[in-house]
Amino acid sequence: MKIKIIVMFFMVSTGFQVSAQGWFESDYRWGVKVDGGWHPDLHFEVSYEKDTVVKNLPCKKWVRQNFPYYQIGPRYTYTDGPKAYVYNMNLDSFMKIYDFSLPVGSIIQLPTIQIPFGMYTYKIDSIDMVQAGDLFLKRQFVKYIKSTGEESVYHYIILENIGWIGHSIYNTKPSCSYIFLDEYYCQSSVDLYNINFNCFTSQAGNYHPYAESCPIVSTNDPLTQSIDIYPNPATDYFELITDINKDRVESLALFDATGKLTRSWSDINSTFPLEGIPAGLYFLVISYKNGFQQTEKLVVSN
Repeated sequence: MKIKIIVMFFMVSTGFQVSAQGWFESDYRWGVKVDGGWHPDLHFEVSYEKDTVVKNLPCKKWVRQNFPYYQIGPRYTYTDGPKAYVYNMNLDSFMKIYDFSLPVGSIIQLPTIQIPFGMYTYKIDSIDMVQAGDLFLKRQFVKYIKSTGEESVYHYIILENIGWIGHSIYNTKPSCSYIFLDEYYCQSSVDLYNINFNCFTSQAGNYHPYAESCPIVSTNDPLTQSIDIYPNPATDYFELITDINKDRVESLALFDATGKLTRSWSDINSTFPLEGIPAGLYFLVISYKNGFQQTEKLVVSN
């Protein structure tokens, strides 16, 4: 019989407090677990890449590593004390995703980038201070607000400097715990996977709430490569356009929109035939000999 140990929050009273520096510091790393989908029990990491400037604001660029199936690109954050903003590429502006200066009862509404013209709205129900692993942080209990304006029954937890960690208050592992809240998009009919917060590491301290290992990917390892599919849309065939040595590629696998394997290739030729494959949207999974994978979209036309 397996026994799962859940490391819960402890309320703060007195004593020395260690706290994270602020929102989105360069030494922060989030470990995320993926449940369901085509390849269960995957992990990926959100980590800092560089400082940059977007819309004349000093920002940090964040990238995902070791998870090819989540197709949103790098994210850019701007912070202002207790407020955290993320750049929305569709609107070409920054959206506020977290704000610990707001009182109870406040509502935050932001456009999502996964669903065109969608909105994510939450209301702050309560605020307190908790111990999260090595860290003492402010915590918001928030409630999801439906598109009709009605309050839902779904409650979530947001930890200052870490972000939306799901609803572990119910003594269960969180579901749909995106670091960037405007990426809220749970259990799509196509991919059927949930992205769940698993752990947080920083120089100020760590938070591993579920007594599991926190696999951190080495930033020195080569991850996904620059590859283009040509032509795309494709009719009879496609080829890979890349500067990398194709000997590093082990195999290709083509999945349809339901996640069903349609065709695979272990012989990495210059072209890959598509005869007999119906028109539609497909996902090409490129597996490298170093163990990494990446996914590219391919449209097959008649």
